[in-house]
Amino acid sequence: MPHPHSAWETVQGRCRRLARQFMQLGAIGREPYIRRTNPKSPLYSPARPTEEQIEHILRPYRPDGLRRFCPAGGINPIWMRTCYDPDGPDAHDSIWREFMCEKYQAAGPGSLIFNDQNTFGTDNLGLALEAFPERVINTSRPEYAHVREAALQHLRGGDTGPWTRLESNFEDILDQDEIDAIVIRERFVSYHIACIVTYIMVEDITTLMGDGLLLAFLDDMGNVVRQDRVGPEQVDNFETKWRTGRWKYFVERHIQEVGPAYLNGGVRGPPYW
Repeated sequence: MPHPHSAWETVQGRCRRLARQFMQLGAIGREPYIRRTNPKSPLYSPARPTEEQIEHILRPYRPDGLRRFCPAGGINPIWMRTCYDPDGPDAHDSIWREFMCEKYQAAGPGSLIFNDQNTFGTDNLGLALEAFPERVINTSRPEYAHVREAALQHLRGGDTGPWTRLESNFEDILDQDEIDAIVIRERFVSYHIACIVTYIMVEDITTLMGDGLLLAFLDDMGNVVRQDRVGPEQVDNFETKWRTGRWKYFVERHIQEVGPAYLNGGVRGPPYW
């Protein structure tokens, strides 16, 4: 489907836009389409691309080598390199040695390492995800949405006194947006955890500057719920933390930055009631 407002949209740009729109439907919105690909569903009717569509639409969208990782894209840890500064190859090698050494292993044998400038070279994680939406789509289930809403309703009607006092603690030293972000981070942490469906480790320009790997936790729409800079000791064997559920405690205690979608006015941000 061509872009309704751009006659100059490329085939690759169209694929990325549609991938982004499909992610933004969320788990419930995608369910009718997912059912069509389930052989056990009475609605089973998968759309199979023609050879011409594969050649002229799918192949320009992303490399064939990347497509074969799609089934594992929602399970295996992902290290995504988004910065390819021509003056910084030594910095990349240094980061890799720091996070992948005898003492620390941020990525394991089953991890997917995305190291392709043409596909992932961008300073925007959302744009990078357009090339691999399976990271979000394959980890989302409609029942997760019910858990998310239940977590939010559980907070409804609670005592607002602690949050008023928290605001007053910062009113003379921070602007209102910064205060709001702190209150949202502390007040809605249980809701944020309920929204998270997957995570991704990102090596970006800030990482190359020595400020740590970006660990981003995503919801079923591909939005960043929480993110923060971490050192090698914090993401050592993080796959085990994820599989055992210990990541929830980790997010609560260590992942401080709330994603834009969960701040005031965001697609999943306050006000909620």
